Formats: sequence, structure tokens, C-alpha cells
Amino acid sequence: GTHRAGNAVIQAAKEARQVMLEVAAEELEVNASDLDTDGQGNIQVKGAPQKSISIFDVALSAHFKRGRSISGRGMFLIPRSYPEKETGAMKPSTCYAHACTVAEVDVDD
Repeated sequence: GTHRAGNAVIQAAKEARQVMLEVAAEELEVNASDLDTDGQGNIQVKGAPQKSISIFDVALSAHFKRGRSISGRGMFLIPRSYPEKETGAMKPSTCYAHACTVAEVDVDD
């Protein structure tokens, strides 16, 4: 569901952002930890916004100069829940696309 996929997307975006910062750091000759995004399509040195590079130029540099891909991966897992022996109850979990529901019903004549 959205909970799992959304958290996986957040992780992937953080990884891709880190690659962008690393490439920008190489271009600007600073440490990646000294950089931040400005929300306007640029990566800049913290405290020195005049020293910046556009995300477009970072992407070009990554691909053509440095042979890198700006991408990220993400996966979000929750701890597995096992049924309680006496009640069969389990911890709530996100919805699965593949599911099965079984009910045992006794009917009196």
C-alpha cells in the first residue's frame, strides 16, 4: 500500500539526492556535507548561495563527465507478525494485493 511504497520512495529519493550532492561537490570543489538545495532547482554551498550549480548541470556532469547515474533505491519492510497460539490474533499490517480470507462456519440443523 501507500505506507510501504511511500516510505520506499522516500528512501530512494534520499539516495538519489545524495548522489546529486556528491556530483555537485565535485563540480564546486567542496564537501557534499557543505551543500544544500535551494528549492529553486539549484544546489548551493551553505552560507554562500552565490556558489551554486543547477540540478540540470549536475545531471549533465553526472552522466557525461563522471559516468554516474542519479538514481536511488528504497525498500520498506515491517517486522513479521506471527499469530498468537491461543487466539490466532496478529498485529495489524498493511494491506496486501495478494490475500486470502478463510472462514469456518458451523450450521445447526
